[in-house]
Amino acid sequence: ANAEKKKPAGSQIQQAVEPNATKISVVSAPPGADIEVDGAFVGNTPSTVDVSAGDHTVEVSKNGYKSWERKLKAGGGDVNLNVELETLPK
Repeated sequence: ANAEKKKPAGSQIQQAVEPNATKISVVSAPPGADIEVDGAFVGNTPSTVDVSAGDHTVEVSKNGYKSWERKLKAGGGDVNLNVELETLPK
């Protein structure tokens, strides 16, 4: 993915994106939480994740905080998730 950024913007980039791909932007408070999509680690917040069309489970977790999970149906376009993580009782 890093190699694509060096190319000048043009028609080449559009071919890499699936027509039904959905971009999910995940931001959390506090930042630096792990993002899992369908049980697979995809990065840390804040991040933008591309998923294929269909049903997905997004989980955001961080040590010392309750895990946050949401099921979503991706159908193209952009989805923004703002996640407020609750601290676990000590």
